[in-house]
Amino acid sequence: MNRWRAAALHLGISCGVLATAAALTMLLWYPPSLFHVSGVDRLLTVLTTIDVSVGPLLTLLVYRHGKPGLHFDLAVIALLQAAFFAYGAHVFFQGRPVFLAANVDRFDLVFASQIAPADWARAAPPYDHPGYGRPRLVGVVIPTEAKAHSDLVLEELSGHPAAQQPRLFHDYSSVASKLLRHAHTLDALVASSPEARAKVGKALQRLGLAATEVRWLPLDSSRGSAVQLMAASDGRPLATLALDPWSVPSR
Repeated sequence: MNRWRAAALHLGISCGVLATAAALTMLLWYPPSLFHVSGVDRLLTVLTTIDVSVGPLLTLLVYRHGKPGLHFDLAVIALLQAAFFAYGAHVFFQGRPVFLAANVDRFDLVFASQIAPADWARAAPPYDHPGYGRPRLVGVVIPTEAKAHSDLVLEELSGHPAAQQPRLFHDYSSVASKLLRHAHTLDALVASSPEARAKVGKALQRLGLAATEVRWLPLDSSRGSAVQLMAASDGRPLATLALDPWSVPSR
């Protein structure tokens, strides 16, 4: 086997491993609809670029049939690639989205790394742990008692948002009606750009709903923003569109 065939074989194995890992990532942690707003598309691009190119490239450089110590060289390359892949998997797991939090007038996508251990300890079950699957839909209930409310405002001003405090989480149904009062009709969104018009049209066709049956709110995260479509009847989330919600004129 020459070095080009060895590098091609290494590339094929690397692509197979990464494709399996990407499929598991989508199945377990990152729903495809949240790829953009969760930043996983960019993470996957970086991981694929480095892991797929570096391993086969090093194989191409060191491989020579019959070379003394070739097995040792290939083992070192494999270990380096495995170490990088393990680190990437750790980053994916630690940074996975764990809650889709309905927060007054928007949705916030919250990542596991954003919630401090002390905040998990203050939360009541079932919101006292991140879970291991896809993000859970929850509602953020802002305290109405004067001191608790002012304390929360101070916390948010200091960089501790309500959406990152599981002690405030409740079942989504408890906030759905209030959330709908802040939701927008599709008119301004559709009129904002040809891209928005096309994506909304496709979403409505896929959902089998009329425009009057759908509302939308911004979906925000530390890694990006999107548009969250909701049912006008009960506020249940329907679809996520990779559009900038902050560029839509308010009406």
